[in-house]
Amino acid sequence: MSGAENTVTDSPKVLIVDDERLVRWSLAEAFRSAGFTVLEAQDVQSGMDCLAAGAGLDAALLDCRLPDADGLVLCDAIHRAWPACVCVMMTAFRTANLEPEAHRFGARRVIDKPFDVDDVVRSVRDALIRR
Repeated sequence: MSGAENTVTDSPKVLIVDDERLVRWSLAEAFRSAGFTVLEAQDVQSGMDCLAAGAGLDAALLDCRLPDADGLVLCDAIHRAWPACVCVMMTAFRTANLEPEAHRFGARRVIDKPFDVDDVVRSVRDALIRR
């Protein structure tokens, strides 16, 4: 591949929002090992705080069910602030309408828990290269 539009920045920034500490930790470790700068949040409000800090995002992994609000609320806010951000929704409770609704709020993909962390990192990196 050639051209700046097909490259990933040296240290792309990813926001990981999940109320399960182990999920956040495992994703954060994998993304850090892959050269990402990682921000973590445990709920929608903490995720919104990251947005308010003005940190531009390249990617976001968001749990659909969070203790204080639906993760799609955060996905929508991220998509409005950074339309090129690759948003991926994570769920252990897929419903028939989740995927179309997630796309409507700006998510590129919905993944089911449990998932292979390395596959998620590869998928996000590939999406960043293609954007």
